[in-house]
Amino acid sequence: MQIYQLSIENFRVYSGNHKFLFDNKKLIIIRGLNGHGKSSFFDAIEWCLTGDIQRYVGSAERQKFNYIVHQSVNDPDSAINSSRNEAKVEIVFKKEGNEEVRIKRTYNAKKTISKPVEIDGKAYAIKQGNQKISEMLMNKFLLTDGKEGLKESLKSEFSTLFSSTQFLSQDQLQDFISAKKPQDRYLVLEKVLGVQKYGSEFQQYLKQVKEVVESRRDSSTSSFSVIDEQARLKKSVVDTKEELLGKIGEETEKTLHQKVENLLQQINELEQGLTKLQSTSITEELQFEIVGSRKELDARKDDCERMLRLLDEAESLFSSSVSDYEQRLNKINTDLNNLSIKLSENETGRQKFINKQNDFKLLKGYRTKYQETISIINNIQTQQEEYFKSRENVLKEPMIVEAIQLHEGLDKFKESYSAHLNKNKWLYEYLHVLELEKNITIKQQTADQFIQDINAKHTLLGKKKEAINNLSENIKHREQLLEGYKNNTIAQMIHTVQCHLLEQSDEHTPCPICGTDFQNPDTLHTAIKLQLEISNKQLNESEIALRDLHTELNVFKNDELLLINSVTDMSRQHTELLSRISKEETTISGDKAKISLEIKKMNEEQAKAEKRTVEEYLKKYEVAERLSNVLKELDDAIRPLEAEELLHKNTLKDLRNLANKNVKMLETTEISFNRRSRRIDLYLLLHKALTERLKASNDELKIQYSMLELQQNERASKLIEIQKYDSNFNVEQRQMFKQEVANRIERLKNWDKDLAEISSRIEAFLSHNQVMTMKSELAELTRDLGSQRKKVDYYNAILEQLKKLDIGHGNIQSELLDEYLQQYSERIDDLFMQISPHAFYRHVHLVPKKGELFVVVSDKKEAGLSKLSPEELEKKFNASLTFSSAQSNVLAVCIFLALSLSQEWTPLKTIGIDDPFQNLDDINVYSFLDVLSRILLDKQVIISTHDDKFANLIRYKSSLENHQIAEIWLESYSKDSIKIQSECHKESVF
Repeated sequence: MQIYQLSIENFRVYSGNHKFLFDNKKLIIIRGLNGHGKSSFFDAIEWCLTGDIQRYVGSAERQKFNYIVHQSVNDPDSAINSSRNEAKVEIVFKKEGNEEVRIKRTYNAKKTISKPVEIDGKAYAIKQGNQKISEMLMNKFLLTDGKEGLKESLKSEFSTLFSSTQFLSQDQLQDFISAKKPQDRYLVLEKVLGVQKYGSEFQQYLKQVKEVVESRRDSSTSSFSVIDEQARLKKSVVDTKEELLGKIGEETEKTLHQKVENLLQQINELEQGLTKLQSTSITEELQFEIVGSRKELDARKDDCERMLRLLDEAESLFSSSVSDYEQRLNKINTDLNNLSIKLSENETGRQKFINKQNDFKLLKGYRTKYQETISIINNIQTQQEEYFKSRENVLKEPMIVEAIQLHEGLDKFKESYSAHLNKNKWLYEYLHVLELEKNITIKQQTADQFIQDINAKHTLLGKKKEAINNLSENIKHREQLLEGYKNNTIAQMIHTVQCHLLEQSDEHTPCPICGTDFQNPDTLHTAIKLQLEISNKQLNESEIALRDLHTELNVFKNDELLLINSVTDMSRQHTELLSRISKEETTISGDKAKISLEIKKMNEEQAKAEKRTVEEYLKKYEVAERLSNVLKELDDAIRPLEAEELLHKNTLKDLRNLANKNVKMLETTEISFNRRSRRIDLYLLLHKALTERLKASNDELKIQYSMLELQQNERASKLIEIQKYDSNFNVEQRQMFKQEVANRIERLKNWDKDLAEISSRIEAFLSHNQVMTMKSELAELTRDLGSQRKKVDYYNAILEQLKKLDIGHGNIQSELLDEYLQQYSERIDDLFMQISPHAFYRHVHLVPKKGELFVVVSDKKEAGLSKLSPEELEKKFNASLTFSSAQSNVLAVCIFLALSLSQEWTPLKTIGIDDPFQNLDDINVYSFLDVLSRILLDKQVIISTHDDKFANLIRYKSSLENHQIAEIWLESYSKDSIKIQSECHKESVF
């Protein structure tokens, strides 16, 4: 059973509807950059078959966020029709005998509609559909062994079995590669092997049970603590009350009431306004009255203590009189005014120097421009001197001196040389015209000859026509005599050709009439003569004569045709020649009109002689001409320099005017100028520092003034607050006042203490019956405490048993996992050795031990590693410490391939590997591809990669025909679309 067709609609990055046809495809290569949808392609297959994507199982976010439907379907700005809120994936499997199985799963983004699973066109509820799919994709012998429990268990594990043996995801690879600890690798391998239900999940179950037991134990412990605390408090109260009962001795109710009356009367004598005693006997109402009196006393004590604190706080304020505050404020005001004057004066001086500084900045710019202009003028003058020197050197050259002397000046020499150049040019033109005129004369003669030849041929043509007419009349007459001769035309044609061939003397191969091949003309002619003799014997003399006339007529006609063609050709040539002569005459006429009359008067010999004389002059003074051009170039270069020099001198004049009285500073040295500038800057810095000091002093005085004002106001406020307590308070007598307040506080404390003592005696008197009740309650609490202690001990015993079970499970799980791995270890080792990612360690051993997985590599196979302790295993060559991520990647791929090739749970012959190698440099790619090519003999392989080189290698090493390979290129994707290139892909746009 293999995948025949896959349809993906709005699933993850695949917006729109995409159909992939894999008819007879053994190898499907998916390539594209990371993040372009390769993993989503595998997710689509897994989700369609299992209803889950294993790499997201366990994530809480998948319950809250959409990760199935393409995000654009709910985007109102998207180009996709937002009314289609569904993702669909449909897979068509082809079984042996071309029987098809069709599975389709739909998901609605709104989550309000439960979409069914469709199998071969029939709709099922999701749970029923999942069970139906597992039955279809699991081997029948697993589901018909008579064990209903095993059958249901296998169905529930379908999703795990599929992800661990059929499709290797990027997450599984990354989990294995990133697992740095033996414990982490152990958990990853459980997941890869699909046995986490019996390992980490059972461990998680034990953990949850332990948490429940601990929770109940903690609850019982908490109840125990609460009851224990209640019993302790109850016992403490009972002990206290019994102690109080011992203190009252034989004191009666009357004596206790009398003590209360006496104490409250004593307090009322010194503290006016307290509540009077109302109770006349020892009751709870009396207790409440005593509590009320204590509260009133406590409130008065708090007022007194507040007054003492207020006096202590105001002591520093009262140490200075009102007049002292006024004097200090006036002094600060005077200092502030003086500082303000100094600041104003300092600012005026600073502003003057700022103006100077600004002027100096402008002057600095003028000076820079001035110095640059002087430098430019000096450069210009230097260039002028160089040009003048070069000019003098040129004028000293002998050739230029001779030319100037002979022509009485340089300008006249240049005029003379220019005139000779022009004359030489026109002489050349004149001689060229004369040559063309000669050629025209020759061409005219040729044209005349053409006319003569044409006329002669016309005459000959007339004679030929006359002879043809005569022969035609003669032939017509003879043919009338020989009407009965049926084969006249054919025989005449043969006769004519053969006669013509006899007249030819050049070589000829086959005869055009009989087809005989002849080696030379003599043999041909002999054969023709023989044929003519045979033909003539069969004809009478009239027939022979008629045939000869026809032959002669044909010859004349051929001659006539040749003459006509010759006349036509000669006429065409004559016309073309006359046209060329006309054009050349027109050109010559125009060129000749430009030549001076003086030159046109010369004949050819005179013109040639004159040209030689001019050329000698030009050659003689050629160097002088070049030197005169150099002089002109020098003069042309000097003139703009003079203008530029004048412009810059005017600039200097303008700068001196701008500098005004500081004009000398324009020419002063840089050091002197900078020294002057620094003095101004230094003075401004000093002014700034002085200003900052004055401002700081000003701010400090303002703060002092504010603080002093605040203290003055606070003194007045404190005095008013104290006088509210006692209007007769006097600042000078404050110490005596403080002592009176302290004495009152002491009296209030002693009265409160006495009232508390009497209150405890009354409470003891009233609580005699309460003690018996509380003792009974204490006994009840003691019994509850024993019951809770038994529960805590029970839960502690359960936790101890769970601890032992956890330890035992770890050992058993390691043994089971080791036994499970033994089924695949040979194949894992063989695959790893074939791919051989390590230089010399070719064998790999996976050893589970007490919840840890050790990856041991060696140069040869080793047995009995599972019997070693963790400490002994750690001494072995541990792959996790030396393997690169690529080598770990290879190991994960080997484990997956071993599981996939060994599994017998499903008839599905399709396996998928999602981008197995991120780095191809660290593995033997060709060896891996050899392994893959052997897998292709029995399996349909879907493999993805981000590396084009790896994709090409897979294709070439697969040993498959082109029609057995499908390539899917995920080129790019955007918010609304994904671009896919593949011959097996079809796309529908909504």
